[in-house]
Amino acid sequence: MSRCVAQRALVLAILLAGLFASPAYAKEGWHGAERPGARTLFYGELPTAGEAPNPETIQLILRCADKGRAIVLFVAETSEKLKPGGFVRVVLSVARVRSETIGRTMANQLAGVPSLRARLPIRARVFAAMKERRTLRISAGKWQSAISLTGLGERLNRLLAACRK
Repeated sequence: MSRCVAQRALVLAILLAGLFASPAYAKEGWHGAERPGARTLFYGELPTAGEAPNPETIQLILRCADKGRAIVLFVAETSEKLKPGGFVRVVLSVARVRSETIGRTMANQLAGVPSLRARLPIRARVFAAMKERRTLRISAGKWQSAISLTGLGERLNRLLAACRK
């Protein structure tokens, strides 16, 4: 009995040591479009105040395209379920609001899994829903991801306004 208690105490001590020794995880969120006229939004590791975002930590990009008529969605890393160089149906959904398009996968040598690029009309219903809800779901073929929308509302308003100019 005491041997079991000693083993559990040792496991607990190792877990606690690992917990306090591990580095703090960087906070993720939306950044970009802080100033009027900015035409790109990023989701990923938040940069420290006054610094530019680290391109290696950006997971998702929204940017103006087609002279303000569209928004390009770029996902840096998807999964091995998608093959690079192909076309795939992309669905963006927020609660019950869905917008669909065809996207293209691209090789991403650094990540080892494809990136995804898709274009949606600026008036796609999903953009209005993204201002009010908490989670964006992206699916492309057999791959799916969920992105927090916390902190996006006003930034998205500024991006859409900049795109329309």
